[in-house]
Amino acid sequence: EMKEAEAPKPQSEIDALTIEDIKDHISIIEKSVVNKEPRFVLRVLRQLASTRKRLNDAVLNQLTKTYISDSYEFKGKLLSYFPCSDSKDEKPHARSVLTEIYVNLLGLISLLDNNRINDSIPCAQALINRVMSVNKPTMHLLGARCFFYYSRAFEMSGRLHEARTLLHGRLRTSTLRHDSEGQAMLLNLLLRNYIHYNLYEQAEKLISKTTFPENANNNESARYLFYLGKIKATQLDYSEAFKNLNQAIRKAPQNAAIGFKQAATKLLVVVQLLLGEVPERHIFRDQHLMMSLHPYLQLTQAVLAGDLAKFSIVLEKYSDKFMKEGTMTLINRLRHNVIKTGMFSAFILFFQIQFVSS
Repeated sequence: EMKEAEAPKPQSEIDALTIEDIKDHISIIEKSVVNKEPRFVLRVLRQLASTRKRLNDAVLNQLTKTYISDSYEFKGKLLSYFPCSDSKDEKPHARSVLTEIYVNLLGLISLLDNNRINDSIPCAQALINRVMSVNKPTMHLLGARCFFYYSRAFEMSGRLHEARTLLHGRLRTSTLRHDSEGQAMLLNLLLRNYIHYNLYEQAEKLISKTTFPENANNNESARYLFYLGKIKATQLDYSEAFKNLNQAIRKAPQNAAIGFKQAATKLLVVVQLLLGEVPERHIFRDQHLMMSLHPYLQLTQAVLAGDLAKFSIVLEKYSDKFMKEGTMTLINRLRHNVIKTGMFSAFILFFQIQFVSS
């Protein structure tokens, strides 16, 4: 006999399990504070991707009531963002400020994931004010992640430029405090900010006046190299752009960050074509890249054939996609390469005809 399918767990039970898991995370954060060991916080942050999928109003309401002190002026606002009539009214547990910041961060992530953009801005501002009031090495990793979501909130609201001044100020502070995690994150956020508004000269100036920390994690190093490659490509330094983009792809996680690898590879293909080189065929056959790179495969075929008509058709068909992906400006420069290849092919053909005739 076939076993009967297990009945799905009620939502209240799922929420209880989620809260228990987050309590374990909070215990690890508290352990980090007591032992002054930032690496414990890193363990919690690595779980953030799976934790965020299980967040809802009931979970966040209970966490806010339990772990955020009544003296935190934004607590009432957080509870209003995540209303729940079934949650227990209990006195807040005495916890470190890092725990309160972590719970506040979970709230901000939930608002962003649910596209509650108007609520996310004041939540992000309150979170960052709290982060900037703490000067502890154990805060560096968590603080860097908070600044990422702060910038993300402003980007999703179409007000990314408004975050720039605070990010600049915090970059100076992180440099003085030898906060390598904060430096790497903030530098990448500022480069993303400038590139978003096509302010490539300002981005280049920022790079020339700062030093990317050598001990930054691979993810931030990969992002930095990607932005550097994009800036160099825009400034016509294709050889340097090609080198940076290759390094970015190598530093990216092998079995994750698929979106990042797709973006970097698209840019790499265009830069290779601008260099007059042929992109490697296996790139277009990769199962994680094949679909997203299909327009770039057609583009490559048109450029290598010197077929201006086909190039124009590809450009017209995928113009919106290229614009969205930020490669349109560079792709427009390929027109000259297409014409040059077409003329060279015509010259070879003409030479062969003359040779046969003679």
